Amino acid sequence: MSRRLQISFGIAIFAAVFFIPFLGAVHLFDWDEINFAESAREMIVTQNYTRVQVDFHPFWEKPPLFFWLQVISMKIFGVNEFGARFPNALCGIITLVTLFNIGAKVFSERFGLFWALAYMGSMTPHFYFKTGIIDPYFNLFIFTSLLFLISASEVQKKKLLHFVWAGVFAGLAVLTKGPVGLAMIVLVALVYSVISYYRRETIPFSFFETVIFGVTALLVSSIWYGLELLHNGTQFFNEFIAYQLRLFFQSEAGHEQPFYYHFVVLLFGVFPSSFLAIASHKMAGNNSENEARFFKWMHIFLWVPFVAVSLATTKIVHYSSLCYFSITFLAAYYLYKIDQGVAMWKPNATLALAFFGGLVALLLTLFPVVLYDTEKIIPLFKDKLTKAALTTPVLWSGWEWAVGALYGGAILLTVLLIRNEKIVNGLLVLFGATMITIHLFTLVLAPKIEEFTQAGPIRFYQSKANEDVYVLSAFKSYAPYFYTQKKLPKNVNAYSEEWLLKGSIDKPLFVVAKVTQNDFLAEHPDLKVLHREGGFIYLLREPILTPNDSIQP
Repeated sequence: MSRRLQISFGIAIFAAVFFIPFLGAVHLFDWDEINFAESAREMIVTQNYTRVQVDFHPFWEKPPLFFWLQVISMKIFGVNEFGARFPNALCGIITLVTLFNIGAKVFSERFGLFWALAYMGSMTPHFYFKTGIIDPYFNLFIFTSLLFLISASEVQKKKLLHFVWAGVFAGLAVLTKGPVGLAMIVLVALVYSVISYYRRETIPFSFFETVIFGVTALLVSSIWYGLELLHNGTQFFNEFIAYQLRLFFQSEAGHEQPFYYHFVVLLFGVFPSSFLAIASHKMAGNNSENEARFFKWMHIFLWVPFVAVSLATTKIVHYSSLCYFSITFLAAYYLYKIDQGVAMWKPNATLALAFFGGLVALLLTLFPVVLYDTEKIIPLFKDKLTKAALTTPVLWSGWEWAVGALYGGAILLTVLLIRNEKIVNGLLVLFGATMITIHLFTLVLAPKIEEFTQAGPIRFYQSKANEDVYVLSAFKSYAPYFYTQKKLPKNVNAYSEEWLLKGSIDKPLFVVAKVTQNDFLAEHPDLKVLHREGGFIYLLREPILTPNDSIQP
């Protein structure tokens, strides 16, 4: 136990070095990051911590737990990018320590290290802990609840306590993103039980134990849902359920994608673990009863969420992020069995890792080189917004290409080690190189990408933060609220876009529009162009009334 605690502490320190520094190196990205950070900021501004709001209006899409965490962080670190992202950095540390300890308990400490390394050394799983989105905590709560259900099926003493803890974490998942968290846990457990029944194996849950789990989840989630129902009636529930149904049956915000969308996202986004997980197909190895049971749970925990999100009409990258746990488990399992000499390395896996890893390295190398002189590539594009965005002045140091070149060198070293039958060493190099590359990408390349996409408008919003003016975005964006540090409006007319653009305003109105929004500009001829930069136009509408003449609520 002492040794395991020491390793856990080492993993926590190692993860903190990667996840915590430079969290504020780049602005929050629209929509989700800024949306969630703004909800937390408005809780602080209004001192109302029970109602989630955006632009000081009820936000029906999410319950409040994640925003509470951001509020605590912002009160410590300030209302800024670091404060918004720190909770997920902490979640990353907790997740990796959890994976190590579960892997060590079921298999061995070495397996636990492989699992933690596979998760940290895969692209999107690592990257998500540097963001301010909800899903890392939502996924961790679901996974932890499932772990307690799995352990409950293996113990005799204090068995009911495991169901209580499973219910606690299921309730936390519901408080984080809604009842879909509980539904996912129940669905995974149900599929496992059905398979066990048809195989004439012991069904792991009794009716009474299931009730204990469900009641606990209900009590924990009622910490907020119950208060919301008592204070505000059923409005949140009606709006929230309607929103969830739209996500499943309709394309929300233009996110309709083909059925295979999440397969592609997971295959390339969870590189290299995804390729190793595929290589582990039909490989069970010599496992104990507990190991085989856990192996089956992880397979079900992969396919149930994957099928569920693939059936939904609205498809967004992070919807399938719950699958990261199972994919990295299978990758670690394959590595572990090779390390034990039980499994053979599949030569096709070398080709797949070399091809895709080399492609990523090539893109990371060529991307900055091509953008050093955008005038040469602008004629290649027909889209007016893209052409305009590429005119954005960006300061390059000239060595950004080295990020991709270093990763390419690591891919080459990995292939050479595997060809010399040092397979475990080669894969350790690959995981290590991937986590370093993602870290360098967020530091070196992400700020440059942001310059072409949103940095200009955000700097403009920040410049108006201390001015008594109105600020509006002509396209959907949460950035004006957060980066102007918008206060609760004294004039109720300020909530009306129609009034701001055409009414008798009492303060200057600044507007940011895209260069392609010709109809918007034609409809509002009294907007004065201040300047143009990249893909954006910055506009001003002068006040009509003096502040004393404005209509007060």
